[in-house]
Amino acid sequence: MVIRVQPQPHPGPRPKRRVRHAYRSGRRPAIGLPLLLVLALLALFVSWVSAEPFWIAVGHQDPGKIEVTRCSGEGDLGRRCVGTFVASGSAYAVDLATVSGAAPGDREAGRTLPARMVSEDGRIAYAGDAAGLHLRWSIGLGLLLLIGLGIAWATGAWRFRGAARTGAVLASMAAPLVIGAVALALAW
Repeated sequence: MVIRVQPQPHPGPRPKRRVRHAYRSGRRPAIGLPLLLVLALLALFVSWVSAEPFWIAVGHQDPGKIEVTRCSGEGDLGRRCVGTFVASGSAYAVDLATVSGAAPGDREAGRTLPARMVSEDGRIAYAGDAAGLHLRWSIGLGLLLLIGLGIAWATGAWRFRGAARTGAVLASMAAPLVIGAVALALAW
């Protein structure tokens, strides 16, 4: 009695199982880190430019007068002026304060305008209305949020899945806002 064993057909290559990770392949650090640094420096600049208009707009200000001492440039947008700001009651004086928010006709050497500054450590004397101030700091806030989205893109935060993506994107959005909060504290 002979038992014949039928040869089994070779099953062939096994189908590869796809392993799902919590992330897709990330951005290369050689690209992500320099972009992160550039965006962080941009956030610092935007925060620094927006801090004093914010404080003056919300009422943290010292009223006074600024005497325009020097102007340069031409046209409504190209004309830049500096002057000497004297706080009410002669509490302090600041030389070479940048005149901001003044009407084009008021940007002439020798003019004295009502203005306000954050403090004696400030660099800008604002001589315009509050609407311009609110526009300046709100544009800065919007730019900080866009920079946060840029950080999320540059670092690859969007490539994660689930809760990891949410956490990474929120951290990316919070980073420029933290920089802005530090700039606000320093401008106080």
